[in-house]
Amino acid sequence: MGFFSKTLHVAIDALLVSTSLAGIKSSTGWAFKYHTLTEDKNIQKYIQNYLYCGEYTLDQAAKLMQKYPDFFEKSSK
Repeated sequence: MGFFSKTLHVAIDALLVSTSLAGIKSSTGWAFKYHTLTEDKNIQKYIQNYLYCGEYTLDQAAKLMQKYPDFFEKSSK
């Protein structure tokens, strides 16, 4: 496995973790307190952007599911 494929694999795994955290936040209201990890504002901004990528991915997946009602249905809780 080459460098590019390993890097891609890690990036996709990181996106899956971020999307999972976004799903937890969306369904339960529990959010990751990233600002308690460090006081460095640059690192906090990086983590905030990372978590935003997961929220964006989750929103796009929901829009895609809404676009194809023949394959997906909204369940009532």
